[in-house]
Formats: sequence, C-alpha cells, structure tokens
Amino acid sequence: MQVTNSYSSNVHMSCWRKIDLAPHYFEKSILGTASRIIRRINSTIHGGISFGGEKSTLTPKRERENLMANTLLVFNRNPYDGTDITWNGLRLADQLLSVGLEVNIFLMNDSVDLARDAATPPEGYFDLGKMLKELIGRSVCVKVCGTCKVRCGLHKGKPYFEGAQEAKMTELAQWIKEADKVISF
Repeated sequence: MQVTNSYSSNVHMSCWRKIDLAPHYFEKSILGTASRIIRRINSTIHGGISFGGEKSTLTPKRERENLMANTLLVFNRNPYDGTDITWNGLRLADQLLSVGLEVNIFLMNDSVDLARDAATPPEGYFDLGKMLKELIGRSVCVKVCGTCKVRCGLHKGKPYFEGAQEAKMTELAQWIKEADKVISF
C-alpha cells in the first residue's frame, strides 16, 4: 500500500509503522540511559564508580580511611528562647550517634549558655544542659566559642562546664572543612 504525504510522494506503509514506533524506541532508549546513570550513581554511593560492569578503585575518602561519616552541628540560639530548636538539635545529635555517625557540636553566640551550669531550664522544660552532658558522655566533642564566653548569652562571663572545650573560629573552620555534613541551629 502506498501513502502520500507532504514529505514524500511515495512512502510505504511499513515505513510509517517504523516511524510511528520511533517515539517508543526513543523512550526506551532514554529510560535505559537513565537507568544506567542511576546504577552508576548508586554504585558510586555504595563504594566505587561503575564503568561497563567493572568497579573503579575510586572510593570515598572516609571509606578509604575506614572512618565514620562526620556530622557537625552548629548552635547559635539561646537554649531557652521559647522554641524547641535547640532541643531538636540535641535530639538529632543523639539519633545521629545511634545510627553510627560521628557527631561534633560547636556552640556560638547565645547558645554558649547551653554549656554553662548557670543556665537552668524554665519550669516544665527539658534540661538541655543535662542533654548536652549526656552527649559529651557518649564521646561527642563539644567546642564553645571563647570570644562568645564574655560577649554572649544571659550568663556572660560564667565558666563552661567540664567536657565543653573553649575554642576559636579557626577550630570551627577546620571542623567545617573536615565534616561530611554541617547543620546549623
């Protein structure tokens, strides 16, 4: 059977069938390519880059060094400011430890009160200082801005409790450089 169209005066019907199916072949080709890309991404995430079924020797730095992933939590707010932001951050730190991540905490601005025994919770509220001490007891490294000690918080100039290390911005910068994830509260 012959068909006439504007592109050609004589096109066989079988050609039209092939052309008509072309979008389906094209979709399969795109889906196949997308599937291959996703497999490569998953392979990268789970230990190497896949090229044609072979595993590359390229692996993430932490995996090469057999280290846990490192998460840095940076707190800025007064711990008892009427919100649950600090409380939720400390709860997240606890959960990150529970799933096997290394957690570091840096306190700056008004959040430095969190590392002071002088800061007490309002009636009926969680003792955030106690929560922080429990995290320190679970090997969480807590550093507190030294400059903020005299400038920030409701209890300016009061000492930090044991386990909270006074630190400088250079130490925060180094922690940020080394961290796999940085979360700010």
